[in-house]
Amino acid sequence: MKNILKFFIIVLLVNFMGCMKQAIPSTQQKVIQEKQFNKNQTYLVNKIKEFFGENYEYPDAFKNIQELKYNDKIVLLVPVSVKYPCDGVECIAKGNWSILFKMKIVIKQNIVKVFVFNFRLNIPSSYNSTFGYQKGSTVIIRMDDDWQKAKMITSNIINSLFKYIDHN
Repeated sequence: MKNILKFFIIVLLVNFMGCMKQAIPSTQQKVIQEKQFNKNQTYLVNKIKEFFGENYEYPDAFKNIQELKYNDKIVLLVPVSVKYPCDGVECIAKGNWSILFKMKIVIKQNIVKVFVFNFRLNIPSSYNSTFGYQKGSTVIIRMDDDWQKAKMITSNIINSLFKYIDHN
């Protein structure tokens, strides 16, 4: 009996250690992009606010953008919420999840720098017959697959933002 218990504990520890290797400290990682435009600072600020107001579902996205003015630069803090991009069977569990993050957009003269940070997964409340009611939560992204999807989304958003500014 003791041998079975020891074996079970070893198997549990090995599995737990394997999961720890997949953990990613996503709050420390940033996606940074920079682009120069031939537009003035006020135009850039207005276009960036317009872009987020038109394109993202975050409640009152346009109103939630914080604008901070410094001597020669303007900083916009933008909270973003995007539907989790699941595919196939994964959508059974993650179909109504969303990825939350913040964007810090620094506009200095005609240069726009974008920093992305504070990545989270928003997991809404759910109910199933096996586990009953499960309380929703917002958690740090820890799995590599989720992190890759978050990076893909942020890259797409930044590219779309830059295209929006260029073509409007």
